[in-house]
Amino acid sequence: MSFKVGAAKVCISPTADCFPFPTFGDADPRSAMHDDIYTRAVVMDNGETRAAIVNFDMVSIPVFETTRKLSQKLVIFRKRMSS
Repeated sequence: MSFKVGAAKVCISPTADCFPFPTFGDADPRSAMHDDIYTRAVVMDNGETRAAIVNFDMVSIPVFETTRKLSQKLVIFRKRMSS
Protein backbone atom coordinates (compact mmCIF):
# COMPACT_ATOMS: atom_id res chain seq x y z
CA MET A 1 0.00 0.00 0.00
CA SER A 2 1.33 3.44 -0.87
CA PHE A 3 0.71 6.68 0.96
CA LYS A 4 0.98 10.01 -0.86
CA VAL A 5 0.87 13.51 0.57
CA GLY A 6 0.90 16.80 -1.31
CA ALA A 7 0.81 20.40 -0.15
CA ALA A 8 0.33 23.74 -1.87
CA LYS A 9 0.13 27.44 -1.08
CA VAL A 10 -1.42 29.82 -3.64
CA CYS A 11 -1.84 33.58 -3.53
CA ILE A 12 -5.52 34.43 -4.12
CA SER A 13 -5.28 38.20 -3.63
CA PRO A 14 -7.68 40.01 -5.95
CA THR A 15 -6.26 41.84 -8.92
CA ALA A 16 -7.30 45.36 -9.87
CA ASP A 17 -9.61 44.04 -12.62
CA CYS A 18 -11.72 42.28 -9.95
CA PHE A 19 -13.03 45.72 -8.99
CA PRO A 20 -14.92 46.99 -12.05
CA PHE A 21 -16.40 50.05 -10.32
CA PRO A 22 -14.50 53.23 -9.48
CA THR A 23 -13.75 53.86 -5.83
CA PHE A 24 -13.89 57.07 -3.89
CA GLY A 25 -10.49 58.46 -2.95
CA ASP A 26 -8.16 55.55 -3.63
CA ALA A 27 -7.00 54.91 -7.18
CA ASP A 28 -6.51 51.22 -6.39
CA PRO A 29 -9.23 49.59 -4.23
CA ARG A 30 -6.65 47.07 -2.98
CA SER A 31 -4.66 49.84 -1.27
CA ALA A 32 -6.35 49.03 2.05
CA MET A 33 -5.11 45.43 1.84
CA HIS A 34 -1.96 45.11 3.95
CA ASP A 35 -0.92 41.56 3.07
CA ASP A 36 -1.57 39.07 0.31
CA ILE A 37 -4.37 36.53 0.81
CA TYR A 38 -3.42 32.86 0.51
CA THR A 39 -5.10 29.50 0.42
CA ARG A 40 -3.25 26.41 1.58
CA ALA A 41 -4.07 22.75 1.04
CA VAL A 42 -2.79 19.36 2.12
CA VAL A 43 -4.05 16.28 0.29
CA MET A 44 -3.45 12.74 1.57
CA ASP A 45 -4.09 9.57 -0.43
CA ASN A 46 -3.56 5.98 0.72
CA GLY A 47 -4.68 4.39 -2.55
CA GLU A 48 -8.24 3.85 -1.32
CA THR A 49 -9.20 7.13 0.32
CA ARG A 50 -8.26 10.70 -0.48
CA ALA A 51 -8.55 13.46 2.14
CA ALA A 52 -7.93 17.18 1.80
CA ILE A 53 -7.54 19.96 4.34
CA VAL A 54 -7.98 23.43 2.84
CA ASN A 55 -7.43 26.75 4.60
CA PHE A 56 -8.39 30.20 3.34
CA ASP A 57 -6.95 33.46 4.74
CA MET A 58 -10.44 34.92 4.72
CA VAL A 59 -13.19 35.56 7.23
CA SER A 60 -15.91 34.39 4.87
CA ILE A 61 -16.01 32.35 1.67
CA PRO A 62 -18.94 31.31 -0.56
CA VAL A 63 -19.19 27.80 0.90
CA PHE A 64 -21.48 26.18 -1.68
CA GLU A 65 -19.50 27.35 -4.71
CA THR A 66 -16.14 26.61 -3.08
CA THR A 67 -17.05 23.07 -2.03
CA ARG A 68 -18.55 22.38 -5.48
CA LYS A 69 -15.34 23.44 -7.23
CA LEU A 70 -13.11 21.55 -4.79
CA SER A 71 -15.14 18.37 -5.11
CA GLN A 72 -14.85 18.54 -8.91
CA LYS A 73 -11.11 19.22 -8.91
CA LEU A 74 -10.22 16.67 -6.24
CA VAL A 75 -12.90 14.09 -7.10
CA ILE A 76 -14.28 14.17 -3.57
CA PHE A 77 -17.95 13.52 -2.90
CA ARG A 78 -19.69 16.61 -1.50
CA LYS A 79 -21.46 14.58 1.19
CA ARG A 80 -18.05 13.80 2.70
CA MET A 81 -16.99 17.46 2.89
CA SER A 82 -17.41 19.67 5.93
CA SER A 83 -17.18 23.43 6.15
